[in-house]
Formats: sequence, C-alpha cells, structure tokens
Amino acid sequence: MNLSLLGELVIVLIAAVLITVIFHRLKLPAVVGFLMTGVLIGPGGFSLVKDTRTINALAEIGVMMLLFIIGIEFSLERLQKIQKFFWVAGSSQVGLTVAVVTLIVKLSGVHLQESILYGFLVALSSTAVVLKILADKNQLNSPSGQISTGILIFQDMAIVPMLALIPVLANLESVSLISLGSRFLISILAVLAVYLIARKVMPVITSVIVRTRIKEIFLM
Repeated sequence: MNLSLLGELVIVLIAAVLITVIFHRLKLPAVVGFLMTGVLIGPGGFSLVKDTRTINALAEIGVMMLLFIIGIEFSLERLQKIQKFFWVAGSSQVGLTVAVVTLIVKLSGVHLQESILYGFLVALSSTAVVLKILADKNQLNSPSGQISTGILIFQDMAIVPMLALIPVLANLESVSLISLGSRFLISILAVLAVYLIARKVMPVITSVIVRTRIKEIFLM
C-alpha cells in the first residue's frame, strides 16, 4: 500500500467519523453520514480522494463484511418465519414496481425494453443500507423490520432472473420463447442451488471444521 493511498484512507476515516458524529447529534442514520462523506470528499466534492478504484474495491469488501455480520444474526428457521412476507410482500413490491415504472416510462416515449430495465432498477433496494438502518434502530425483529427483510431478500433473489433477462431485452425481436424459458429455468436452478448449498452442504462443512478444533481456520 503506497503512502498516497494510506493518506486517502486516513482522510476517509477522519471525515467519516466527524460526519457520523454530526449526523448522530442530528438523530440521522449513520449510513446517510457515510454517503455524505463520499459526496464531500470524492471527485464530485472537494476531491480529497482521487484513487477511487482502490477505494471502491475496499468499499465492496466493507459491504460484504457488513452483510456477513448481519447475516450471522439470521438463520434459515428465522427466514421461514417471514416467508409469507418474502412471497407476498416481496413479489408484490417487485412486480408492481416494475409494472408501474415500465408503464410510466413507456408512456413518456421510451422503448419498451428500456422501460422494463428502468422498472428493474427502481424495484431494487440496497440490502446493506436498509438492514444497517434497521439494525441500528433495533427494528430487525419488529413487524416492519420483518416485512422489510422479506422484501429485501426477495429483491436479492429477483436479481438473478433480471440479469438473465437483460440480454433478452437487448435482442427482444430475435429471442425465441424456448430461449426465454431456458434463461428463466437456469435462474431458478441457480437460486435452488444456493439454497441447497446453504441448507445441506454448509452445515456439513462447518461441522467438519469444528471437529478439527483448529482456531486458525475460523480466522481465515
């Protein structure tokens, strides 16, 4: 790590702490303070941070760690308790948002493919940001927190078929129903594979690691 990057990281940390303290005094979420920090010291603000590529890479690692920490508090049993919110609220939110946004954008004169893409974008939220705010307010177990969690998980699952549909939207005229169906099938199989790995494979791997009693493995 060179000195310039180290200096920029120090600037990020100092600015984040100061702005977060201010937002805490104003009783605003810390996540908003972090976003404001990026706006102020980034290229669009005072340009105190110039090596945005490395900062972005570190930020992605931070988001993954945040989701991992939040995920520790969850279990498949707990997710089963909110499955009605997952299926009903999640599908309703994503489906209605995509439909309404697509209709509005289409009426404004945009092509159907682009309208659907805008619908996809508006229908999705930042799981890391929302869960962080709910966790800070101790509302993950509240009724509103459970509904929000169910919707967020459904959105994350919906990303898979959405990504599969983007190439189809780009060449909608030349795509057959068989190709479209195969993409949906692959998306569903991918989601099922993740579920089965989390449900069947990971517990076995975890138990094997526990039996080794090697602490260093957990540090990895």
